[in-house]
Amino acid sequence: MRRPGNNQLNALWISRKKSGLGQKSVARLLGIKSRSPISEYETGRLLPNLRTALKLSAIYAVPVNELYGSLYGEIKQEIEGVRKKTAFKSNPAPQGAPNP
Repeated sequence: MRRPGNNQLNALWISRKKSGLGQKSVARLLGIKSRSPISEYETGRLLPNLRTALKLSAIYAVPVNELYGSLYGEIKQEIEGVRKKTAFKSNPAPQGAPNP
């Protein structure tokens, strides 16, 4: 999945460095022949599919939401916004109850 690049500090790169693995080693663990996708994941030019994101989480022993903190934050805000907009719809008054 393509995503516009961003200038944020990349948790994937940091996690890989902390694990002591090179891009080629990570690619091999993922079953990818080229290290190019690893570079694209780390720079934010490419988002991995869910299966690959979970594999990266397992390789680095870091939760997915920490590997993709900014994206997780965006999604969390989006959900909170929807919750606020629909809060009155999700808790309707019981039938027969007086409306305040």
